[in-house]
Amino acid sequence: MLGERSSGTNFVTQLLLRNLDGVERNPAYGWKHGFIDRRVAQTGGLLTVLVYRHPLRWLQSLHARPLDLSNAMRGLSFSDFIRHEWQGAFRKDWGEEPSTADMEPKTKVNFANPLKLRSAKVAYFEEMAEMPARMVWLRYEDVNRDARATLEALAEGFGIRLKPYAPVETFKGITTSPYIPKQLPPIPAPDLAFIAEQLDIAQEARIGYSLDDTPRFDGL
Repeated sequence: MLGERSSGTNFVTQLLLRNLDGVERNPAYGWKHGFIDRRVAQTGGLLTVLVYRHPLRWLQSLHARPLDLSNAMRGLSFSDFIRHEWQGAFRKDWGEEPSTADMEPKTKVNFANPLKLRSAKVAYFEEMAEMPARMVWLRYEDVNRDARATLEALAEGFGIRLKPYAPVETFKGITTSPYIPKQLPPIPAPDLAFIAEQLDIAQEARIGYSLDDTPRFDGL
C-alpha cells in the first residue's frame, strides 16, 4: 500500500484486508509515504496498491493533521502552509529527524512547497506502470463512493476471492470512532490561484482530478 499522507491509505488497507480472501499486508517498501524503491514492485506475489486523493481535499486534510512533518510546518495558516518549503520529519525523543524519503530522489533537497512534492510523487508513481509488476491505482473518492465495486474489480482483475462484505465505518478503520465526513470550507481565491500555478494541472487531469470539480465529502 502506497500513497501520500492523508490520502486514505489506512482506510483502503483495512477495506482490502477485510474483504479480499488470502490477502495480507506486506511492508516490502518500508515507509509507504515516501519515494520508495520502485524495483520492489516486481516481487513475486506482490500486489502494489497506490492511492490518490483530490489535491484540494488532500491539502486541507494534511494541513489539519500534518503527519510526519517538521514542526516548522505545524500551526501555520492554510495560506502559509501551502507556500512553505516541504519539510518531512519524524518525531524522536530528542526532537525530530528530517525525512530524506520526502526529498527529491536524485538531489536530496526539499521541495519548494506541498504542490511541487505532490506532482513529483505522482509522476514517480505513474512511471511504475512501465514495470512488469502487479499494480493498481485507486482514487480515494472512488473507493469511498462505491467500495463494493472497487473490491469486485480488484477480485476480478487479480484472481482474488471475495469474502462476505465487511465495510469500514470507523476513522481510518483502525479506531473505534465512527467516520463522519466533514464538509471542508472553500479555499480563498488567492490560494486557489497559487495552487493552480504550482500544481501540474495536466498531470492531475490524467489521474482524473480537476480543481474545478472538488468532492464535498470525499465522494460520499
